[in-house]
Amino acid sequence: MIDPVMPAQPVFSGVGVETRASNIELGSSAPKLVHRIARFGFVGVTCFFVQLGLLNVLQSVWHIYVADVIAFLISAQVNFALSRWLTWGDRRHAQRLGWQWIKFNASAFVSATLFNAGVLWALVHLGLRIWLAMLLANLVTACCTFTLNHFVVFRTRARTSIYTHGEVMR
Repeated sequence: MIDPVMPAQPVFSGVGVETRASNIELGSSAPKLVHRIARFGFVGVTCFFVQLGLLNVLQSVWHIYVADVIAFLISAQVNFALSRWLTWGDRRHAQRLGWQWIKFNASAFVSATLFNAGVLWALVHLGLRIWLAMLLANLVTACCTFTLNHFVVFRTRARTSIYTHGEVMR
């Protein structure tokens, strides 16, 4: 297996600038992406059942809408942990945990409110049956969530260091 971290390599030797790429996926290929998407789906299905189970337990204590919000919030945190460990485990140290957590929850909020609710509302108003509108809204939301997680929340990043007379400037 190829190590996904590329060692530091000088780009312009002799001019005092060195660029290092850290945590960049080498050899990105369709099979690797397909595996990541499959893990994303597994995490999503797992968290659906976590939310459903919590909803069934909590609705005996609280109103169903309150119970659903609480179940969703807990499920979202399980989703973050599983996504960080399983789906994007090779990128978990590319950024600080707290920063990834903030970005993950912000993207979950945007996905749930803007994408899911917006697409659901539009499709229902176009005359689709509620179950079909919900299914399509969830598919759009899953695509948007994967894209946000892949390129924003758990993204890799290149680090650049500039060397001047042997000193590192960051």
